[in-house]
Amino acid sequence: GPSLVEPAFATPTDPNYGRTWAFAEFTFNTEQLYSNISYVDLITALPIGITLEGDGTHVVAPHPEGAVDRIAADLTAQAAADGQPWDKLITRGDDGKVLRVVSPQNIMAPYFDR
Repeated sequence: GPSLVEPAFATPTDPNYGRTWAFAEFTFNTEQLYSNISYVDLITALPIGITLEGDGTHVVAPHPEGAVDRIAADLTAQAAADGQPWDKLITRGDDGKVLRVVSPQNIMAPYFDR
């Protein structure tokens, strides 16, 4: 069936690399509606939250306003403090604004044993 491919957040040649975007995964079948907005791979400048109502109300709040900027500032400070490339986890737009912060498993793996 049809599918959707989200932008490649760690690939600078992706045409959407320099844009702010986010995604959520949904699975809907006869048994359940499942959603994943867990920010496992990255946190973006677009806060995502969800409220589901049915047998009860289930709420997952978005990250607080300014969270991605604070995370980026802390990573930049940590890179300055220990010389490790924590700041490489930050993707900024052409205007210098933080677009997203990615998890370290792909970008920092070569540095883990240094």
